[in-house]
Amino acid sequence: MSERFPAPYGRLYDAEIGLLAQAREALARLEGTTPEDLAKIEDMIAHLDQLFMLVVVGEFNSGKSSLINALLGDDYLETGILPTTARINILQQGSMKTKRFEGELAVLTHPAPILENLSLVDTPGTNAVFREHERLAREFVHRSDFVLFVMSATHAFAETDRLYLELIREYGTKVVILLNQIDLLNGDAEIKQVTDFVAAQSQQMLRFQPVIIPVSARWALESQRGANLVRRRKLHEESGIGKVTAFLRDTLYAEARLREKLHTPLRVAQSLLQQRGGAVARQLAVVESDLSSLGQIDSSDQLHRAAMGARLDAHFEPIARLFASMNERGARFIDENLQIRNLGQIVNWSAFQARFEQAVVADAPQQIGQRVDRLIGELLAEDRQRWQQTLGALRGMLERHQDETLGTVTGDLTGSMEAFEENVRQAEQALNRYSKREATDSLRNTQLSALADTAVIGLSGLVGGGGLVIFGLSELAEALVGMKAGAAASALLGPVGWAIGGAVALGGAWVMVNRRLPRAREKAKENLRQQVAALQGTFREALLDATSRELTAYRAHAAEALLPLRRYLDQLGGGLRRQQGELAALQGEMERLSAEIEQAAS
Repeated sequence: MSERFPAPYGRLYDAEIGLLAQAREALARLEGTTPEDLAKIEDMIAHLDQLFMLVVVGEFNSGKSSLINALLGDDYLETGILPTTARINILQQGSMKTKRFEGELAVLTHPAPILENLSLVDTPGTNAVFREHERLAREFVHRSDFVLFVMSATHAFAETDRLYLELIREYGTKVVILLNQIDLLNGDAEIKQVTDFVAAQSQQMLRFQPVIIPVSARWALESQRGANLVRRRKLHEESGIGKVTAFLRDTLYAEARLREKLHTPLRVAQSLLQQRGGAVARQLAVVESDLSSLGQIDSSDQLHRAAMGARLDAHFEPIARLFASMNERGARFIDENLQIRNLGQIVNWSAFQARFEQAVVADAPQQIGQRVDRLIGELLAEDRQRWQQTLGALRGMLERHQDETLGTVTGDLTGSMEAFEENVRQAEQALNRYSKREATDSLRNTQLSALADTAVIGLSGLVGGGGLVIFGLSELAEALVGMKAGAAASALLGPVGWAIGGAVALGGAWVMVNRRLPRAREKAKENLRQQVAALQGTFREALLDATSRELTAYRAHAAEALLPLRRYLDQLGGGLRRQQGELAALQGEMERLSAEIEQAAS
């Protein structure tokens, strides 16, 4: 427990030291945390054991050093029209005026009452010729327990003024604006005009209305010299320096300084935690977006697979027309050849089969093969384009994670990312090696080539070796067999028996065949239609099966990339959520401690 913090603040001091140490460890585990961020936390831990810091900032030539001299009641600091403060000057109360240097800091002592129990810090003027001066000033703001922001009344709200106010807003530091050099304005009306302008601008930037005190450091210093007491009192009153000292006395009394001393490190730590928490949230949003994209890819692929039949049907129409043409040619062949005058040719099965193949089957297998080649090329081209887009999205994810999130979470993620990179490369190589001819040849070498021949074997088989029975014309076949039996009987009975038996047998069969032919032709055409439809269905199923297997094998090259990527994203997302929870818990603890600090005053 620090001696600077009496009860009940000592207990709060101990709790705060512990929280700051936890914040330092949490930030150190985040690779996005800079050494400067960690240095700020270290500064804040050390800061708690230092005097209350009242920091003076502002552009050069705004009269900062002159204003500090006015508060001291002494021309102690060097002033001039050129930048004079080249380092951080820390003024502390001492019985004598001394000065020592500690790196970029100069520690000065002075017996002025205003320095009791605090450090008054004079920073280099911003927007100075030497940018190093501005860097020193900006890096010191986070140490401020309270800021005196000095603006020149003649050019208030310069660009660096805005930058400083943004920094003050970021850390939540309390501030009062001292509008200096009002002695250069023309009366109260102009002072009010400038004051109102500064009030509006600072309200907009800080999102609260700070106290604004118009002052003249020049009049304040002049009020401390000379023999004319009336003039000195008038200058002192018009300088506004009395309002500044009264504000500091009323606002920064002992207990108020204790509270602000405790609040300052918490504000800085919370600001850093919020910044890193925001970065973690943005990275997590990228991860969740990518996981959602992977889910959409999976869903799209499932829908794509489910729609394979519909896609095949859309491309299958030309092949279906080839089967329909065969059916039409077969129907004409049946009408033309199943006639009473062609019964002799029907009995000659081999000749009839040859004529059927030439007239009906013709070059259908070759045409089907050509259409299959085109269909396969069209289906695979669609898949190739779809996976090109998918791999492009995966490559974009890879580049984005290399730029934004890789290494943010420690663990086994490096191996996962390497596996992801390798699988994406393999998928891209497979895509680049892909050619329609190879895929088509692969399909044509499967059962599809044999199935094309089935068009000949199956349809020709309808009329070969008892094809009439296959056609469904069993009755017609029996009649024709009866004609053959009658002829055989006539040979056994001799001339008379031949005349009688042959006439009876042949005549009866002839009448039966002639009467049944029209119905037989229709039945033959219906059976042919069914056989062609069955063959077309079998062909389609085989084509769907072969195409699906080829596309599935092709997709596997690209789909393998999703597995390590999903593993990587799941691990990364889990690590980011743990970090998010840890940062949020620390911020919650700090908010509760801030509330306790305020309640301690009551």
